Amino acid sequence: MPDPLRFPAPPAGGPVRRGPLGPLADDLKALVPGLRAAEMLFPGILLLRGAAGNAAFRDAVAGVLVAVLGAEPGRVQVGAGCTLLCVAQGEWLVVLPSGREEVALRTLAAALEACEGAVLDVSDAHAVLDLSGPLVREVLAKGCPTDLHPRALPPGRCALTRLAGVGVVILALDGGALRLFVPASFARWVAAWLLDAAAEY
Repeated sequence: MPDPLRFPAPPAGGPVRRGPLGPLADDLKALVPGLRAAEMLFPGILLLRGAAGNAAFRDAVAGVLVAVLGAEPGRVQVGAGCTLLCVAQGEWLVVLPSGREEVALRTLAAALEACEGAVLDVSDAHAVLDLSGPLVREVLAKGCPTDLHPRALPPGRCALTRLAGVGVVILALDGGALRLFVPASFARWVAAWLLDAAAEY
């Protein structure tokens, strides 16, 4: 039986569902050539909390996600169809393809009943932006206190930081690209800031 979709696809010819950026998603397509931005639409995102030193918690998570939890903030682990970002001590974002979050949530919640741990679906609370191009780190450095140089934030690492005054999670991808997890309520503010910060180029 296929996994249930969080939002069924609209009927042919029906309204197009937009992400949190709304019309600004189209504006971001017109950024300067050295910076490309694309909204990642409707990924599944779970917030997982627990003690990495608790063997029962680790085993419960591993049994569902087929991944060993990294206890160090900034560590990124890949599991069965998901990516786990350790954003703080005892706190992870579990990123899944759209539509998989409901099944993962139910399965994880059931596995965590016997140990100290909690999981929450926060998919709707985030906008996700993929940024790439040679200017990406230079532009973000204007509003981000974290060192974004590839030596400090190499591919496969993440950082909980602030961008333009907004708390975000930055995931470093291959090829110098960065993925931003932004609170949905601030998504348009961050997109407008990106457009303004890149204007001088």
